[in-house]
Amino acid sequence: LAFDTGNTPFILPKILFPEFNPVSILGVSVPLALLILSNDAAVGLGALEQKEYRPPVNKIITLSGLFSMITSFFGGQSANVAGMMSAICSSDEAGPKEKRYMASVVSGVIVLLFGIFAWKLVPVIQVLPKAFIAILVGFSLLGVFSNNLQLGFSNPKMKLSAALSFVIALSNISIFNVGAPVWSLLVGTLVARTIER
Repeated sequence: LAFDTGNTPFILPKILFPEFNPVSILGVSVPLALLILSNDAAVGLGALEQKEYRPPVNKIITLSGLFSMITSFFGGQSANVAGMMSAICSSDEAGPKEKRYMASVVSGVIVLLFGIFAWKLVPVIQVLPKAFIAILVGFSLLGVFSNNLQLGFSNPKMKLSAALSFVIALSNISIFNVGAPVWSLLVGTLVARTIER
């Protein structure tokens, strides 16, 4: 592998001021908020509750919103509960229950180091074959994926909504600039509340 990080400069964060318009709010902000709440917060908090932890849901969501607003001024994405990482760090593979917090500490340190040195590390990762990265990500999420499938289809009364949500999310459709994960959540919730109720 040949890579060159010599031409990648270090960039200090700059404050960015938002420009509000209805199209961006309806086409980006609302779907992004729904996506974060459904794909990250719900998955992470659900994984924690499944492992018999009792996270303070209201405080977590409120703090996620506040920190997301702060990071947005620096061009950052949302600062919220990481769904898959919470599931991985709370799983049985992370060790005994009373010591699993160390998985989150190690994960946080790695993410911080990666953030500080991203200007040198990203070019190195970009030269790796995409198939290799996909395999690594796939292997790391196999346990989480199987647990979520088992949990999603465990309630016999909710199998139709779970199946529809799964199929729509896999379809990768986009309607009105709103992606498949949001539509899968909306359709699954609608079917669960109306047909399967």
